[in-house]
Amino acid sequence: MVMVHLLIDIAKKANPDRVAVVKANERLLNLLTRLAGEWFEVEYYTRVDPSYLGRLNPKSVVIGGSGIPWEHYTREGLKGVMEAIRGWRKPLIGLCGGHQLLAMAYGARVDYIRRAEPGEPTDKPGGYYYGYLKETGWREVYIAEEDPLFKGLPRTIVVDEGHYAEVKELPKGFKLLAWNETTRIQAMRLEGYPVYGVQFHPHKFDEEHPHGETVLRNFFDIARSFHEMMPIT
Repeated sequence: MVMVHLLIDIAKKANPDRVAVVKANERLLNLLTRLAGEWFEVEYYTRVDPSYLGRLNPKSVVIGGSGIPWEHYTREGLKGVMEAIRGWRKPLIGLCGGHQLLAMAYGARVDYIRRAEPGEPTDKPGGYYYGYLKETGWREVYIAEEDPLFKGLPRTIVVDEGHYAEVKELPKGFKLLAWNETTRIQAMRLEGYPVYGVQFHPHKFDEEHPHGETVLRNFFDIARSFHEMMPIT
């Protein structure tokens, strides 16, 4: 049986039909397909639940970013995807808002980083996040614990950031993998399973800042090893 990977689109849309979802994620899908070397499917979060994941049985799951504050989502709208995430013990990685959704699925609190001081980056006046600090641009992130996700990388990596909210405490059963001064939980993993969250954007990289690409390639190596019944440590 040919296995595919799954991208879950959690960016709220007024019209989340199939064509709109594919079009909105075209660039990311192409990138993930290239790095994984295998086909990616995409689905909107309201159509993902445990039965959907069970039928598709993807080789890995990538949860994308959110884009707007969590208070604009409904509990009912997130119920199915959060239940699916909680029950998943195969390779999964949440990116930025996907990292936050993973934490919320396991009962952890997500909130704004803090209020912005004068001169610090924030949203434009009238924007959703105006007045709150934004961690943005290429930032140093410190590896707290060795993990296959960071194989071949230095203890300090430079990755792209772009968020106003953060995971405030580790979910039960997770361990801290990376941090920095602005956001303490930059990366985490469910102990004993290849289930990861990263607050930064590993899918944004260039020749001068290649560490994000390495993180994603490592994740897809983890997925391959998992399905070859090779344990990860």
